[in-house]
Amino acid sequence: MTYAQVRAVVVQQLTSKYEPREAENIASWVMDALFDWRSASSHALLSEAQQHRLADIMLRLLAGEPVQYAIGVCWFYGLRLQIDARALIPRPETEELVRLVLEQCRHQQRLRILDIGTGSGCIAIALKHQRPDWMLAALDVSASALELAKLNAQAYGCDIRFWQADILDEAQWPRTEKWDVVVSNPPYIPQREISLMSEQVWRYEPARALFVPDTQPLLFYENIAQFASGQLESGGCIFLEVNEFYADRVGELLETSGWQAVKIHFDLQGKPRIVSAQREK
Repeated sequence: MTYAQVRAVVVQQLTSKYEPREAENIASWVMDALFDWRSASSHALLSEAQQHRLADIMLRLLAGEPVQYAIGVCWFYGLRLQIDARALIPRPETEELVRLVLEQCRHQQRLRILDIGTGSGCIAIALKHQRPDWMLAALDVSASALELAKLNAQAYGCDIRFWQADILDEAQWPRTEKWDVVVSNPPYIPQREISLMSEQVWRYEPARALFVPDTQPLLFYENIAQFASGQLESGGCIFLEVNEFYADRVGELLETSGWQAVKIHFDLQGKPRIVSAQREK
């Protein structure tokens, strides 16, 4: 089968489950990201091995698995990263978090930045790729997610220190050094909101990286803020991606904990999705 024939079949099969435009977009992901055929001739032939791989991908897609997991690739801040069920699929909102850190800290040299709950490593790798002069470190509770993050960092030659730790367990907090910036996209979805979510998300993505108890929606922010209060240098900054429905409460948490210059930032859709603050100087 040629490239053109394969793409037509992929689109046709996907329209049984997805809207036509989404089917076209997914087909592009499959053909471009997996086979890297952006510049391929429409008459190029698909090898037997590629046909077997495509058959596996289509089975997974038609079962409802996210395209990023099915093909093992996602794009984040211009980077092509490996992704699978060990970590959350990076979202555009998290790209805005990276963009904000780069903008707010653009004039600072040799920053020491800690990414808490790194998952696929997307935040730390994007920051390091943009600013090689910054020193990046990242932690996660999941050993398997850290394996994935290390592979992604190695693919771009990013020198990032990774270690396993649970930010909810104070005994595991890294206290051997100070940081200039703490950044995090922690779990922030209360269990009761699962009915509002796409089945693709709650069925396939790691629940541990998504959900918090209904009675403790700010659980991770409380712990991260407490950790950062002790480990940030004077005047250091914290950047947190947040649930849009809890942005004000995260801001209030930081203000009542003594943080300065607390600010809520809105995403491109006008939703409050990032909270930043500064440790007192």
